[in-house]
Amino acid sequence: MMQEGEEQEISDLVIRVFSEFVAHQYSEQGIQEFLRYVESQYISKRCQGDGFVLLAETKDKIVGMIEFVENSHISLFYVEGHLQKIHIGRELLRKSLEICRRDHPALTEITVNSSPNTVNIFKKLEFNVVGPEKEENGIRFVPMKLELTNSSYALSA
Repeated sequence: MMQEGEEQEISDLVIRVFSEFVAHQYSEQGIQEFLRYVESQYISKRCQGDGFVLLAETKDKIVGMIEFVENSHISLFYVEGHLQKIHIGRELLRKSLEICRRDHPALTEITVNSSPNTVNIFKKLEFNVVGPEKEENGIRFVPMKLELTNSSYALSA
């Protein structure tokens, strides 16, 4: 779990990965909106409510993160580019779902607003598209949902 004082390192990781893989799909307005959302003080504030950030670390470096709000919506999910495709994200999701279920045993679904280029990644994680691509404040996304009762994640409950 994120510890107090790690917010800036998390923000830096997200900005680095976003800049490399996602930003080119967004307008300048969308980029600025996203950069505001991932400022360290806002990450900290969201975690004070019904949310949390789970981290993947190697030695003393944060290399992946997943942020849940309201224990049912993934608001940020990033892994260092050179460490993608080795299941760090899958493990972050699995452990996060354990936390969500512990705190909310009746939880049946998880939602995410996927950037267009990560839709196929979320499909591999058993999420389904539930609506057309949208754009709000320059942020492009595809709404997706994971039905926990019909997924392999149901087995780890």
